Amino acid sequence: SYYSSQQNSSANRLIDDKCKNKNNCSYKLQIYKRYIKIGTLYSSAIVYNPLTKNLHFMTKGSIEDVIPNCDANFLPKDFSQIISFYRRNGYDLVILASKIINKNDYDDSLDEDYYMNNLIFCGIITLKNKLKNEAKQVITKLKKLNCDIILNTGDNVYNALSVSFET
Repeated sequence: SYYSSQQNSSANRLIDDKCKNKNNCSYKLQIYKRYIKIGTLYSSAIVYNPLTKNLHFMTKGSIEDVIPNCDANFLPKDFSQIISFYRRNGYDLVILASKIINKNDYDDSLDEDYYMNNLIFCGIITLKNKLKNEAKQVITKLKKLNCDIILNTGDNVYNALSVSFET
């Protein structure tokens, strides 16, 4: 699922206005630079040109890495409750944020940390881990054989609990 801030809905309206016929809709974006970090919590960012006079910096990543870099004025008032709800129900969350960069101020040699400030919160992508049907069947058979079932995961405790309740 996807949660989007109402404050940023003007971008959605712009896309909808330009693309009345969804079957014939295509956008061409020029990507100036891709940033991919391995071994950190947030995974990637891009600088792209959405066919306007400015560039856009877009990042996706963990709450811990993205939200502290967002302008608090663009966060939903109930942001903490939204995050708590999804985490308690075993969802992984990916935060989306962006900012506009003046083309004249863009420097290709700078790393993404330079642009990771005053971001505008764009939304949340929620991901849910679910047990496969085959796994449920195997667990049921093991329980009938009086085997102890242990869930070993590197995921957070809420995700582990959510998956464990599926059996």
